[in-house]
Amino acid sequence: MRNKVKDASDMAKRRAAILDAGFELFSQRAIEAVSMQEIAARSGVGIATLYRYFPTKLDLVIAVNADQWEKAGAEIMDAVEKSGVLHRTAAEIYEYFLGCFIYLYKNHVTMLRFNYDFNHYVANAGVTREQFEANSKVAKTFSDRFRAISLCAQKDGTLRGDVSENDLFSSAMHIMLAVSTRYAAGLIYHASSPEDDLKELETLKRMILNEYAVAKRPDGSLK
Repeated sequence: MRNKVKDASDMAKRRAAILDAGFELFSQRAIEAVSMQEIAARSGVGIATLYRYFPTKLDLVIAVNADQWEKAGAEIMDAVEKSGVLHRTAAEIYEYFLGCFIYLYKNHVTMLRFNYDFNHYVANAGVTREQFEANSKVAKTFSDRFRAISLCAQKDGTLRGDVSENDLFSSAMHIMLAVSTRYAAGLIYHASSPEDDLKELETLKRMILNEYAVAKRPDGSLK
């Protein structure tokens, strides 16, 4: 008799090994340059097994991206819960979330480089909504947090009341993520050191915060 629990565990381990191997190879080289055969060999499974888990390379690429974002997202959300920031003002919460993208640059630069390549790969691959749905889980987690920030702002008035939740979310997700991703991919000139990159990302964070925060000191920091 088959042990269903063991079978499920073995399948999960194989899937995880494939995703880890895919990320390792995709982040070392361009996604386009990596073959499914190489990923199968690196993960220790046969090519037929690999295709049972992921029928196409595009399916695998999307799953790798979702897996990396889910891991990083869980790490960030764990830090958010431990920080107690969710009990502060809306502006302080927003500042914290803007800083999360700087955290990604400091601690997950390889993932950000992969993310840049991923964006180009899927843009040219004709991705369907169903194929990309796996990535929406992480985005939904962030959007839920920003919804909470927006509701908090309506009560404490530390963020501008004329700014929509969508604008707050877009500024963080699109501007901070886009710039940190470009730094990671080497598309923005490095003044002299990675520390300078971090200083510039901090400046960008303050600029976005100053655009939306109401309660500020003369130096632009929150009161």
